[in-house]
Amino acid sequence: MQGKNGTVLAYGQTSSGKTYTMRRGTDVGDKMGIIPLCVRDIYSRIENITTRAFILRVSCLQVYNEN
Repeated sequence: MQGKNGTVLAYGQTSSGKTYTMRRGTDVGDKMGIIPLCVRDIYSRIENITTRAFILRVSCLQVYNEN
């Protein structure tokens, strides 16, 4: 939140649970994946800061079968 860039990366064998861990669903609580949790945290922090403007850019890339 201080002008920093961040990356969340999941790397591993096929069927090891990477997509499940990253996305999981949008359920409330501990059933949420890393991406929904990060987005929720970032937006809640932005909502609480009213003294500055924000530009938020997000990219998501999933490589499937090396394509």
